[in-house]
Amino acid sequence: MTSRATATTVHHDQVSHRIGVMLVLAFTFSQAIRDVYFAGVFQGTSIQAVIVAAFGPSTLVFGLLAMFRRRTGAIDRRGLVRTIVLMGLATAVAWNCYFFALRVLDPVIVNTLHSGVGPFVVLAAAAAGSNLAGHITVGRIERWMLVGVAASLCGLAGLALTGRSGLAAPAREADAVAIGALLVSGTCITVSLMLARRAHDAGLGIAEVTVLRFLVILGIGLAALGTDPSLLPTARWSTWAWLALAGTGLIVLPTIALQAGIVRTPPLTAHVLRSLGPVVLFGFEQVDPRIAFSAQVLACVLAYCVFTLAANLAHIRGR
Repeated sequence: MTSRATATTVHHDQVSHRIGVMLVLAFTFSQAIRDVYFAGVFQGTSIQAVIVAAFGPSTLVFGLLAMFRRRTGAIDRRGLVRTIVLMGLATAVAWNCYFFALRVLDPVIVNTLHSGVGPFVVLAAAAAGSNLAGHITVGRIERWMLVGVAASLCGLAGLALTGRSGLAAPAREADAVAIGALLVSGTCITVSLMLARRAHDAGLGIAEVTVLRFLVILGIGLAALGTDPSLLPTARWSTWAWLALAGTGLIVLPTIALQAGIVRTPPLTAHVLRSLGPVVLFGFEQVDPRIAFSAQVLACVLAYCVFTLAANLAHIRGR
C-alpha cells in the first residue's frame, strides 16, 4: 500500500509539473501577441487608460469571486499582509515601467530584456539567502551559458541605444530611460511572481491573489485619470470596451495562467520558459509597419534563446 501511495504521489507531481509547464508556455506565446498589439495602441492611448481598461473589469470580477469565497479574511491570520502589500507595489511598478518601454522601444527588445532579467533576479535572491527563491545550485556550464544570456541582452540594449533596432529611429534620451525602466520592470515582476507563489502556498486562491496583485496598479491608474482627464481616450466608449477585452485576454488571463503555472513549476524553470517568447514575437512584429526586419536584432534574440535553453538543460542535468 505504501509503495502504491508513493507511486500515485509521484505521478500526481509529474502531471502537476507538466500542467505548470504548459501554462507558463501558454503565457509566453500570448505575450508575443500582447506586445505587438499594445505597442501600436500606446502610440495614441495613455498608459493609465490602458491600465484601467485592462485591469478594471477583471479586478472587479475576481474581487466579487474572492468575497463570495470569503478567503481573504485569512490574510491577517497567516501573516501575509506584508507579502500582499509588496506584491501589489511590485506589480504596479513593473507594469508601468514595462508599458512605458513598450511605447518607446522595439517590442521584441522590450519583451526579451524584461523576461531575461528574471533568472538573474531569482539567482540573486537565492544567493542572498531569500526564501522566496529557495536554494539554487549553478554549475560551471550553466554559469557560462548565463554569461551568454547576459551578453545577448546587452547586445539588444546596445542596438536600442544606438538606433539600430527594428524601429530604425535615431538614438534618443528616452531610449536609455526605457532600458532602465525594463531592468526595473523585469526585477519587480519577478519579485511579484515569487511573492504570489508564497501567497498561494499560504492557501490563497488564484482569484484572491489576482485581485490583491492588481489593486495597487488599478488605484494608481484611476487616480491619474481622475486628476488629468486629458489622459482619457478621445474615441467612443467602444474604444474602452475593446481595450478591456484585449487587456483581459492578453494581460490578465495569461497572468493568471502564469500564476497557476508558477505554483507547479520551479522558479528558475518558469522564468526560462517565459524567455522563449522573443523568437515568436520577432515573427509577429514583422506585420507592424513601424518595425523593419533587423538581422542584428534577430541574431541577438536567437543567441539569447539558445543560451537560455542551454542554461536550462545544464541546470536540469545538474539537479
